[in-house]
Amino acid sequence: MELYDYILLGTGPAGYKLAKGLASDNHRILVVEPNLFGGTCPNVGCEPKIFLEGAVRATLATTSLVGKGIDQAATVDWATLMKTKKARFDSWPSETKAIYEQLPGVTVKVGAGRFTGPHTIAVGDEEFAGDQIVIATG
Repeated sequence: MELYDYILLGTGPAGYKLAKGLASDNHRILVVEPNLFGGTCPNVGCEPKIFLEGAVRATLATTSLVGKGIDQAATVDWATLMKTKKARFDSWPSETKAIYEQLPGVTVKVGAGRFTGPHTIAVGDEEFAGDQIVIATG
C-alpha cells in the first residue's frame, strides 16, 4: 500500500489550489477524481453558464436599441452557440488533469475514492494510505 502525505478527493478549484500549495512544499500527494477534472464550475457550471449568459445578454440588449440606431434585434443561433461552447469547454477536463499530473509529488488516480479506514482509501482494487485525507468535492 502506497503512503502519501495527503490524499485529495476531488479536483475542483479548491482542490487545485491546495494541491499546488502542498506540491510546492514537497509533499507526496494523491489526487483522486472519478469524473470531470476541474470540478463542476469550469466544466458544466459557472464558466459555461457565464459564456451562454453573455451571448443572451448581448442579444437581449439589442432589443432595447431597435429604432435608436439599430435596425433589428439580434437573434441567437443556438446550434452554433452550443457548438462553440462545447469547443471551448470540452477540453477542460483533460487539460486540468494534465496540470495536476505536472505538479511535483502528485500522483493522479482516476476513479471514485472510498474510505476503507481512518487513513486509507481505495480506488478500484488499489488501496492507499494518507496522513491527511481532504474531501475537496465542492
